[in-house]
Amino acid sequence: MAERNEQFGQEDHSEKRVKDNARRFEAMLKGEEFYFFDQISLEEIFFFYMRHNKLNKALKLANYAMQRNPQSEELYFKRASVLFEMGRLQDARRDAERALEMNPFQMDYVFLKSEILGQLGKYDAAIAELNTYMPLSNNVEEVWLQMGNLAQTSSRNEDAERFYRKSLEVRPDFEEPLHELAYCLEAEEKLEAAVEVYLEFLDRNPFTCPVWYNLGILYARMGHYEKAIDAYDFCLAIEDSFASAWYHKGNVLLEMEKYDEALKCFLEAAVHEKPDLAIHYNIAECYEQLGSFGMALKYYRRCTDSNPEYAEAWIGMGFCLEAIDRFSESAHFYRKGLEVDPDNYDGWVSLATMEYRVGHLTSAYESLERALQINRNDIKVWMDWGDMLFRDDNREGAITFLLDGINNNSHAAELYFQVSAYFYHTSRYTRGLTYLENGLLLDAGKHYILFNHFPDLNKIPSVNDLINQYTS
Repeated sequence: MAERNEQFGQEDHSEKRVKDNARRFEAMLKGEEFYFFDQISLEEIFFFYMRHNKLNKALKLANYAMQRNPQSEELYFKRASVLFEMGRLQDARRDAERALEMNPFQMDYVFLKSEILGQLGKYDAAIAELNTYMPLSNNVEEVWLQMGNLAQTSSRNEDAERFYRKSLEVRPDFEEPLHELAYCLEAEEKLEAAVEVYLEFLDRNPFTCPVWYNLGILYARMGHYEKAIDAYDFCLAIEDSFASAWYHKGNVLLEMEKYDEALKCFLEAAVHEKPDLAIHYNIAECYEQLGSFGMALKYYRRCTDSNPEYAEAWIGMGFCLEAIDRFSESAHFYRKGLEVDPDNYDGWVSLATMEYRVGHLTSAYESLERALQINRNDIKVWMDWGDMLFRDDNREGAITFLLDGINNNSHAAELYFQVSAYFYHTSRYTRGLTYLENGLLLDAGKHYILFNHFPDLNKIPSVNDLINQYTS
């Protein structure tokens, strides 16, 4: 720890020195004072300006330095770099070409000119420039990589893939073209091909932690959760302090509803880097799912303390308080989240359900209607509320509600089977049979929902005969 603080101190001292030199340089330009700057100081000031995107000041410094040394190829290159960042492409091209006249073998100069040509829409000329330079280079893999980057930014994905593969042929352990190639393949939804690229690389370089990490992210995107976890585990076996790998492994376990294991991963991630809102929120969600509502509230509160606009965390606190029967506090936090995000569908559904549980029916129906204004296509909400209404002996209300759900989601077989069961419960057999058949026409495989809501229907021959027509 002491060594780390000492390094930070050195960095702070160095930064302060450069800032002081930059202030002196600016004072000199205004004619206030005269200072002498050696080459190293000028370079430090230049990179300070570039790092902080002070492009006009960087250009003034480059011009000043060129007055002192007008034959410097490096200064032409630096000025071209600034002009490029400023969007003054023709001026940048002129200076880049001047630098190349002085030194045609300098790779950085060639690369900058190729980027300028690419931005000018001269893709073929940029590639030709690099092809011309290729025989002169001792780093051919870097040239292929640059060609791939140009192709990618010019939306020439087939070319980009080919160039990145060429780079990897020259240097099989080169990670940068590997990741760029995988990115191209992912962008074109060639996910299996991207996996193959990573696996081929890992066959040759099995201890490359970032590649295992990116493979894990790719597997997770594809829904191959077990393979994703294996990839993250290989990554962490190589570097057990890799916080992002712990975090993303936790995300996969959260998707798999393995909350205890996910929690351990998120807590481990928080050990290795300063925890952000996402880590605190996921820790809270795990504790909530595990029934540790006090700990969940603690971490949700950390989220809202850091960012009072974090609606999901307010709503999470509302859910936890509802779970421990602190209903009035729960309503407060639900509404707090909805003040921040009035279109938060889950928040309105949660508030409606809680209000219904405590008998505040008017408020519950108002909140439910607000939720349905946002999203009328959540089949589970239609089913759950139909079930609640029916269990509370509001049978007609349940049927009316489900029929409204069908009007908004005519493709949802689940709703047909549920309302069919309720029609049978209320002795309206013809309508029950009609909605049963409509459900079977949409998705016969979900007919079990009918029996979930009215198990005795499997004893009625007309029901079984109709189901068998669509399932046998």
